Amino acid sequence: MFLFKILPFALVMTLSQQEQQTLCQAAENAAKSAYSPYSKFRVGAAILGGQKIYVGTNIENASFGLILCAERAEFAHAIANGEREFKAIAIACIDGKNINNLNTMSSQKGKSVTFQLGIVC
Repeated sequence: MFLFKILPFALVMTLSQQEQQTLCQAAENAAKSAYSPYSKFRVGAAILGGQKIYVGTNIENASFGLILCAERAEFAHAIANGEREFKAIAIACIDGKNINNLNTMSSQKGKSVTFQLGIVC
């Protein structure tokens, strides 16, 4: 089961159907690369920058506090590449069986970083 969540950044235009599909596909592909041996909950995130899509995935660790969520991984990828203009973010969980609330896919740390960089969740 694939669950997608697209969050447009504040004060930006809406995405075209093609942009939405491309962003969701990038998030889904990123989720396939997740390292989640403990939760088996693979999450991918894709962010549309000025002209490029950046991706991230969750990376688990036996020490719970060291887990890197997909949202923070994608922002790190984008910022490390000099990106500062963000248009939208897509989050995909490919193991989201019986999830009724899409907010389940976003960690609190991921929501905090996303909010600080301009997206209202």
